[in-house]
Amino acid sequence: MSRQTNDSELRWFIRRNLAVILFLVAASGGLYFLYQDFIAAEQRPFTVQEGGQSAESVDGLAPQIGEEGYVAVGNVGQQFVQSPGPLKIAIVVGHRASDAGAVCDDGLQEVMINESVAQRVLVELESEGLPVSLLSEFDARLNGFSSDLLVSLHSDSCTPLDPSFTGYKTTVNQSPQSPQLKACIEQNYAQQTGLPIHPTTITDDMIFYHAFNKVSAESPAILLEMGFMYNDRELLTTNSDAVVQGVVNGILCYLQSQS
Repeated sequence: MSRQTNDSELRWFIRRNLAVILFLVAASGGLYFLYQDFIAAEQRPFTVQEGGQSAESVDGLAPQIGEEGYVAVGNVGQQFVQSPGPLKIAIVVGHRASDAGAVCDDGLQEVMINESVAQRVLVELESEGLPVSLLSEFDARLNGFSSDLLVSLHSDSCTPLDPSFTGYKTTVNQSPQSPQLKACIEQNYAQQTGLPIHPTTITDDMIFYHAFNKVSAESPAILLEMGFMYNDRELLTTNSDAVVQGVVNGILCYLQSQS
């Protein structure tokens, strides 16, 4: 009689708590499969996702789990290839959102020339798949700006001067890469435009150009005076294809030298 009572109580207990019992069984089964998957994962080759690619361990060596749980592989410093960050090219439109710059007697403003050339340089570089930002003269983004290169486009005086006042000129910041940027811009700009360099009219405002002190010290930056608005006017306006191509080729030259 006692055994029948116990069996009845057991069946009653099971019926009353059936949902709880089924849940515990299912949970136990799930934990078991998770544990088996964890053990299998520890035995797979070690990979790290970087930029959407898997980086396998060096020379095919599978990493080992040491006694204290650290991952030990040979030559960790050479294990992964660093992917470069996004390329940044900045073009400053000289005098934009600031003032007109130099002005000719007929009303032609320097900022108009600078804007036109900068917009076309932007189109050409973007057609090469390169990301470009156009900045104003005193753009707030210049402060601490870090880029692969910065080019500030300006045009020189429209004052009537003798024919010797023709040509371009450049100044650069103190970045270690600036001499290479300067060489590429000057070589390609002269080749495309046929203009000579005119170093005798470089001013302190060019040498100590305000943007040079604002951008990151590692970012190469150059100021390019594209020509004189009086004697080089036709080149800077109606025949500006050569001007645009000179700037574009100079930038591409520099980027190729750094790749």
